[in-house]
Amino acid sequence: MEDTEVKGFKITNRTFNSVQVHFKITGTIPLGKIYCEKICGLQCRNLTLCKVNRTSSSIYNIQNLREGNSYELKGILNNSVTLYIGKVTTLKKPSIKVTSIFTSKFCFQSEIECAKCIKILLKKARSNEWKRSFYNGRTFCINYLDSEEEYDIKIDIYFGEYGFLEAKKYKLKTKAEIPPSPKILDLELKKNVLTLWIEVDNSKKVEEFFIKFQNCPSAKEVNYTTNVSELKLNNTRYQFITKLPEIGCKVSVSAVRNFNGSSLYSHFKHIDDAMLKYKNIRPPKEKKSNQTVIIAGTLLSFSAIAAGAIFFFLYRRFFRHRQRYDYNGFFLQNGPSSIATVAINFKSELTKLPDSDTKPILLGDWENYVQKLRSDGDVGFSLQYAELEKATAPTHFQAHASNLSENRLKNRYVNIVAYDNTRVILGTSSNPKHNYINANYVDGYHAEKAYIAAQGPLPATFVDFWRMIWQERCTVIVVITNMTEKGRKKCDQYWPSEGEETYGNFTVKLLSTTERAFFTIRVFSIKQHKESKGDDSDPEEERMVAHYHFTDWKDHSRPAYALPVLNFVNKSAAANSENSGPIVVHCSAGVGRTGTYIMLDSMMREIRDKGTVSLLAFLYRIRQQRNVLVQTEEQFVFIHDAIVQFIKSGGDTEIKESELTRYCSELATIKLPSGSDEEDATTSLLSSSTSRSSTLKSRRGNCLTPLHLDAQFDLITSHQPKDYMFSVSLNKANIGKNFSPKFLPLINSRIKLPMKPGEENSDYINASYMPGFFKRHEFILTQVPLPHTTEHFWIMVIDHSVKVMVRLTGDEEEDGEAFENFKCEKFKVDIVEECHELNYAKRIFRIRLIDEDLEMKTTLITSSYWPESCTPITTTFEVIDLIKESYQDDSRELSIIIDKYGGRRAGLFCALSVLQDQLRQEAVVDVLSLMQLYQLIRPGILQSQMDLLFLYKAIESLSSGYNRDRDSGIGNCPDSSKAVDDHIGNDN
Repeated sequence: MEDTEVKGFKITNRTFNSVQVHFKITGTIPLGKIYCEKICGLQCRNLTLCKVNRTSSSIYNIQNLREGNSYELKGILNNSVTLYIGKVTTLKKPSIKVTSIFTSKFCFQSEIECAKCIKILLKKARSNEWKRSFYNGRTFCINYLDSEEEYDIKIDIYFGEYGFLEAKKYKLKTKAEIPPSPKILDLELKKNVLTLWIEVDNSKKVEEFFIKFQNCPSAKEVNYTTNVSELKLNNTRYQFITKLPEIGCKVSVSAVRNFNGSSLYSHFKHIDDAMLKYKNIRPPKEKKSNQTVIIAGTLLSFSAIAAGAIFFFLYRRFFRHRQRYDYNGFFLQNGPSSIATVAINFKSELTKLPDSDTKPILLGDWENYVQKLRSDGDVGFSLQYAELEKATAPTHFQAHASNLSENRLKNRYVNIVAYDNTRVILGTSSNPKHNYINANYVDGYHAEKAYIAAQGPLPATFVDFWRMIWQERCTVIVVITNMTEKGRKKCDQYWPSEGEETYGNFTVKLLSTTERAFFTIRVFSIKQHKESKGDDSDPEEERMVAHYHFTDWKDHSRPAYALPVLNFVNKSAAANSENSGPIVVHCSAGVGRTGTYIMLDSMMREIRDKGTVSLLAFLYRIRQQRNVLVQTEEQFVFIHDAIVQFIKSGGDTEIKESELTRYCSELATIKLPSGSDEEDATTSLLSSSTSRSSTLKSRRGNCLTPLHLDAQFDLITSHQPKDYMFSVSLNKANIGKNFSPKFLPLINSRIKLPMKPGEENSDYINASYMPGFFKRHEFILTQVPLPHTTEHFWIMVIDHSVKVMVRLTGDEEEDGEAFENFKCEKFKVDIVEECHELNYAKRIFRIRLIDEDLEMKTTLITSSYWPESCTPITTTFEVIDLIKESYQDDSRELSIIIDKYGGRRAGLFCALSVLQDQLRQEAVVDVLSLMQLYQLIRPGILQSQMDLLFLYKAIESLSSGYNRDRDSGIGNCPDSSKAVDDHIGNDN
């Protein structure tokens, strides 16, 4: 046995009950058979008998093992000697259990916490069609199921290199749906005999009515249960006759259905006491009315009607205002004037939300409140949203105008209508059939009719849309949709791309277009032409309209990042002056993304005004003004998360150029209150000696008191991505392509190379898209190519047609092979020009595609001093300016920014470029929001507080007051240049 040994032992594959191993046996004595033995010492039967090939590797499949157990793999040589081969362990299925079964969903809990690593295969028991979806987190729910339906479910778990393996099978049945509440059509009370005419949707299999009499004068309670078949008038209507136990009882009716031996009761419909009393007052049958009494009664009725009309006219004439909304259902009588919102007449009684859900929540309690809703797989959000949908279902509200035959073609979606009592009525046409547009007035926190929520215009409604803009004197239009998404038309372009267009009696002219990374701002002028000689409008009147178009938010979903959305909401809302009409907001249907925008703007206004959040109460109100505002639970959750982000950031974080020097001088001197911890960082900004809310200023108000440098750094770096976000970069095939495990691309922002046929994971490179000020993808941030990833690097350059690259190095680093002449099967890279300046070197490369006879050129600028040797600090921007000067026509083409690891140097370079553009374009900077966003996209860019201070010092040096204040001795950023420079000198 001395010359017989195991070499190259390796586990090549594992499942829950089998292991595949690879090893060699060297020596002269052959291997007879293999068996396994549990680590616990209990021997199991011989599993696989194998013959040994002593000259080459062999693969053995060890089967019939038990899940999650470890075994010693042993062999018996032909001389009866036992040979130890190695240790193997089978995979263990994570515990997955059913936590809840509802009428339309199943909820589960898993041992592991990940995202999209849980795959669900689901089908109805009577069907052969499987549906696949992926779920996140330790707890998750399968939604949108049919009630009373049996489902087959297979749950697979992702095990990295082993792919998805089946972990669990279930056969589950959803619960029965609670029957709908009955509707009381009419009632009659003669003496003590009560007749009810009831309507109920019997598609829910209502079998009985349960009628109870409570709170009777004698304190007696009487209940009746009757079968619906005995009461049936037609398919939906029923008549019920019974005796009242006594006059004065409270009457309630519930629909009942039986399911699996138990009774399911609908919400009780209560009959109003006043209604009962009114029905009980009937004139005697044989006694005729006196003529004088009739005349007097008639005169009194007319007098009452006339007095009511006069009062209503005076009220509308003298008491119209814009009023701020108070969440107890009242309006506070202060604020600019506006037409009052039309009162809402309900088709049926609304279900009220629980008081505990609608109470305002203090800012300091908001994050804990959201965490409670998020526990157990967001079940708190699910329950709240379900209650909200039920309470504000469109069936409660009338929309007759939307359903008229002449208006149906003006609706983009058949199920998205405009409620009658809050819809915008176009009044500029003499034809009443032409007064319809699918749009509703919606209240804001600060005012009634603060917004108009509309659908995306159709070609047939372009003229109506601009009529509405003119009629309502709107100066801001907010658009939250792309014209086409996933190949489907979401909105039609109702504005000119250049020059001017005429829409009916209106001429709309494009005056300017301003692009930003996540949105575009257009400015239009609009003129109205006279329709007739009797038209007294001013033919020369020209109005300006700002058009804010957010382009990074897909339908029915939530945006990838909250910060750009908050910035967009603040900027667009601030553009609407006090004397302007409502802000017009539309997406595609005008409900989901539109409602989310309205909620975010209103909640941020409430936070600034009161220091509280009344999210659920406010959403409950506005969903009564336009159907299904905030259309999905995902958007509902996003609003909560975005408000958490807003509060933790301290509110509005933009700093005006005129305030930058003062801000910077205070940045490192303001300390947190004694006894504060990290969670109190926001409170140091939000709290003051008088009121927490008083320090949250509007961006049109005073400069914010800054968070201390420590608190800002902690806030920026507090976000740590989930493990699944690194699933591609830490894949076994890709680990060797990373220079450092500290700087890795996330799955939602990584660069994907063209996949090579037959080569799995060939699309990977350690590189991330980074947003600039003008473009969503303005930079690619990447590491120095390794010898075996050089080809991947040049493929990325070719695939993105990159014209400019920047290499930031330490003094000790050399360019290496990656930036020399290079050739591979598909292309060839040659240096065609090279020059050296004082602070940088420039190389121009020519790339030739061999098979396609095409070529392109790209420029590499290498700086071996940036940023540690930038003295004075304004020279930090010399290389940045050099890059921007290379852009043609002031465009922003995609640039590649490189440092050793794809980390701090390159990240700071991108950040300063963005901040410089922001300062030049808008005379403000927002370091905190930008670095929070960058941390979400490429974790690890900001390594220390000194990095953050460097950004503030550098951008302050560009401000108009920097040199003036420096000469006068007014404090700039604390004089910590040496400390910052020493720190920046340590690369990554």
